Amino acid sequence: MATVGQNGNADGSAAVPTDTGAAGPVPDVPPVPEVGPAPDLYNPDRVETFKGELLEYLGELVPPGDPPWDIGVFEGYGRGMVATRDIAVHELVFIDRPVLVGPRVNNYEVIFCASCCCILRRLQLCTGGCRLPICSRCDFSVGAASPHASECRLIQSWQPKDAGRYSKNILYALTSIRGFLLSDRDRSIVLQMEGHQPRKEMTTEIERLLKDGYFWNLDAEGPAVRYLRQVVNILNTNAFETSRIVADEENNHHEIILRGLYILGALMNHCCRPNVRYVFDDQLRMRVHASRPIKKGEQIMNNYSKILWGTQHRIIHLCFSKNFLCSCDRCKDPTVSVCQERGFPAS
Repeated sequence: MATVGQNGNADGSAAVPTDTGAAGPVPDVPPVPEVGPAPDLYNPDRVETFKGELLEYLGELVPPGDPPWDIGVFEGYGRGMVATRDIAVHELVFIDRPVLVGPRVNNYEVIFCASCCCILRRLQLCTGGCRLPICSRCDFSVGAASPHASECRLIQSWQPKDAGRYSKNILYALTSIRGFLLSDRDRSIVLQMEGHQPRKEMTTEIERLLKDGYFWNLDAEGPAVRYLRQVVNILNTNAFETSRIVADEENNHHEIILRGLYILGALMNHCCRPNVRYVFDDQLRMRVHASRPIKKGEQIMNNYSKILWGTQHRIIHLCFSKNFLCSCDRCKDPTVSVCQERGFPAS
């Protein structure tokens, strides 16, 4: 497998003598999903169908019997989660798993395998020519046993330019690209999530690939790009930051920050005084517990910002990142200034 540079020196500028001719024709590329008109997400029948698909997706993560939550439509919020019974403080409300997970759109301090996230001392490029860093266990040459093979074939079908060079921008787009590999049911669930258009000044990972011409065979106006843009919008609107702990060759542990699309978690509406908290386990599952007693019929609320931020900071963050102005009791309280929230006395 081709290698280049020491860990941390992979800036994408160094050429790598990688043999990509062995890949040959690209078989088993998934069909491009159709992106139709936006469905009426708030239609009661649609909500019930969506809930059924979601319960099927979660499978054994939903305990026997009726779950303590339901999906409803709330004025001023849209869809959200509601308690179907009283929930005690610290009680486990639900467990969710990511339907999509992968690298975030940020720089990383270490090189890691795009598939399993193990730390790579030297940059090793996938022999399939997808321009992604990969370990020997996940490389395209492993064949059908490689967990990376399907996404590598998909990227090959777009005919990457400069296949012998590492591309951090393809790595950053990988979570969205994995949207092509979803089952019909899982894709249906994803496409029923809200997806806000990016701000005018924002260049998404897909637009960056198109602008810089990374592929010979990816039409900027074609169905594949239309689908990718929709997945990007859904991820940017709903994804959570999660992480995976991996060891390097000296058995030093590193935290690789990832982003994951947790459908049930994303359905929780926002409140600056939430009634739940969540953690991620070693399988990247989200475990949501009640942080205070939740009454039957009360919305199950998460905090999309940081609990210790001041009001102005929270409002600006939510406006720019989530496209709404928060009007919860904490934000509407005129007696609470930024200084007071940070522990300083009122002037």
